[in-house]
Amino acid sequence: MAVCGCGWQSLVVERNWGDRTRPAWRVGNRVEAFWLRHLGVSPMSLLSRGDVMVLETTGRRTGRRRFAPVCYVEDDGAIVVGGGAAGMATIPDWVRNLRVNPSAAAWICRRRIDVVAHELSGDERDDAQGAAEKIWPRIPRYALAAGRVIPYFRLQPADGSDLPAATEPVEALRAERHALAATLRAVGSGAPTLIPGWTASDLAAHVAATEQQRGLPTFVGRIAVARWGWRLNDTFRAIMAIDRRRFGRHGFDWALRRLEAPGPRLLERPSLLPVSLFEILVHHEDVRRANSLERTCPVPDVIPSLRWLLRYHRRLLRDLSVVVDLPGQAQLRGGNGSKVVPISGEPADVLLWLAGRQRAAFVDVEGDQQALRALRALRV
Repeated sequence: MAVCGCGWQSLVVERNWGDRTRPAWRVGNRVEAFWLRHLGVSPMSLLSRGDVMVLETTGRRTGRRRFAPVCYVEDDGAIVVGGGAAGMATIPDWVRNLRVNPSAAAWICRRRIDVVAHELSGDERDDAQGAAEKIWPRIPRYALAAGRVIPYFRLQPADGSDLPAATEPVEALRAERHALAATLRAVGSGAPTLIPGWTASDLAAHVAATEQQRGLPTFVGRIAVARWGWRLNDTFRAIMAIDRRRFGRHGFDWALRRLEAPGPRLLERPSLLPVSLFEILVHHEDVRRANSLERTCPVPDVIPSLRWLLRYHRRLLRDLSVVVDLPGQAQLRGGNGSKVVPISGEPADVLLWLAGRQRAAFVDVEGDQQALRALRALRV
């Protein structure tokens, strides 16, 4: 279900343009693999239509570890990769390495997972390529230019288990984003939201604006927000309003098409996932609850987002200390003040309440009136 253009074999039967640039590709692949393993992000991962990981194999001649950046997809608890090599006639090195030694490792989001490779054939291979073409439409061109059959491998975790849950937050973010798009389409452009003065069209334009330029400006801002709790919304509120109006001129349907397409990879980085999920889930609830609609997808795990939000509000809490009691969950605490304010409820409702949507959130809050007024004034 995936195709990649990575790591190359030294023996060439019929050289094409890709094979002639093989030395440059070798250098680029090594740099990409280093970035992905140590930073979790690389130019290839930002520009690719799909997910990118590092495949670690054992050199068939040297026995040394070899690293190749490859695009991949998850399939029923496993990983599927393909050796398209951007249309090169040369079979990628990592393909030949796996055929000799199927024991390998997959580096996903800087986590190393031991895997065992199984080369697909027959209908399984055809199904994998058909699925890959939906994500990478150029695969037929690669096969034609290479003059060979593109090999596909299924990588199963060596311990026989499914992929670790580290990839689930990304899928939860994507599912919530698609649910937001579906809810917006269901209510229409003029529908109200929980944000005063905003319609569904305004909200769609706002989300589209945060994803401009492949999400790079938002990525930079969210790094500061996630790590240091900088309140950039207060600083750049006027600029955000200009962007919202600018993107709103493209129309409601245009914004929905943007939301229905895959989101920027940058905003799915592990360090930013709590903030990105917070943004999408809160805006989804802004539309859904304002129009009394039922939720059509499961509520994702928002505990990491809730922990981040408590840190984000820490400076504003001052002499307050918020203690969050969640059903069947560990107690969360924010602030170091002497005045303790207990809050209890479902995680998503507590998240909304602390995000300034108190009228639409169902929580139990205790404390003196002054403390409650201070908490109700919290905004993101």
